[in-house]
Amino acid sequence: MLYYIEFAYLLIIAFIFSNAKIRRKQREKLFLILSFIMLASVSACRFEWGARSDFYRNYNHAYAMLSVPWSQVFVFSEELLHPILRKIIVEVFRDPQAYFFISSFFIVGCYLVITKRYSPDIYMGVILFFCIGGYFSSHNITRQYVAIMITLLAWKYVIERKPWKYFLTILLAMGFHTAAVIVLPLYYLAGRRFNKNVLFGYTVFAALIVVLNRPVLWLIQLVMYSGYGGGYGAESSNPLRLALVFITVFCIWLLNRRNVPNPVHACGEDTVKNLRLKNLICHGAVVYSIFALLSAVNMLMFSRVASFFTACSMLAMQYGIESLGYRYNKRLMKLGLLAFAAAWFILMNANGKLIPAVYTPFWEVTWRAV
Repeated sequence: MLYYIEFAYLLIIAFIFSNAKIRRKQREKLFLILSFIMLASVSACRFEWGARSDFYRNYNHAYAMLSVPWSQVFVFSEELLHPILRKIIVEVFRDPQAYFFISSFFIVGCYLVITKRYSPDIYMGVILFFCIGGYFSSHNITRQYVAIMITLLAWKYVIERKPWKYFLTILLAMGFHTAAVIVLPLYYLAGRRFNKNVLFGYTVFAALIVVLNRPVLWLIQLVMYSGYGGGYGAESSNPLRLALVFITVFCIWLLNRRNVPNPVHACGEDTVKNLRLKNLICHGAVVYSIFALLSAVNMLMFSRVASFFTACSMLAMQYGIESLGYRYNKRLMKLGLLAFAAAWFILMNANGKLIPAVYTPFWEVTWRAV
């Protein structure tokens, strides 16, 4: 019920502020602030009881940090920066729940900043983030989503062509999750326009991954997810993700049709920066589609790789619609995308696929360290 209330809340304030008789910047600012308060607060107060719960393990690890001396923090098996952050949080606040508060406010806040910077429709951008864009996944794989948000903030250096700042920022993200290394090629790809050769290259790349999916999964687990065990992510799939792949690919095609002016104007009047942003979005959306396709028909682990490019997919959807010539077509497509996002959210929630399946605020749980 709580998630339905969140969704209704977003729809209501989106309708109110998109039609309010005040300046656009003020409307968008107020909408983002109210969205941030709701989304971050609900995520921050999450807790799910049970030994198999990722929340429980996260909470337990944070709780353990209260008794771990600083000399041992640096020998944890996970990436270095995450245990250091967790140790600092529990030392300052003396309550492991503070880890969820800080990580949730950081993840949601960063995503809304990216939405404000690059989305052509922030109302649609926030709703997509809630429904299909990783809001609920960030409840579960917190450490990876901290890394993802750092990589999204690094887009600025891709667009401004500042390679060292970009690579250093990605290195920072890798300090939380090694998988962030996969976004390094985006700096190069942002300078490459879509053409037949690029599309052929992606086709070959996708075919190789499909054929060699087992070795590729082994390599991903070895380099990026070595702490999860050899069989993690290889036991299941989600065929419904095919719908996300189809919509993403269709919107990439819309965005790259011949003789269509670049609809990406997030960088003001700077044509070069807008083109780099468009290239970044399209290339990232293609990579998302390849790994999301594999997660849909084969192994769920690939969805964790795709999550680094989910923002590209959602922006491709929005800018694909913006590339249409007639206002009527745009409105119709936006309504269709909104209906799809709502249907996806309702279906996932009804099937218990959102996390946590049963929401229990931490203050209603009697904590016992085990």
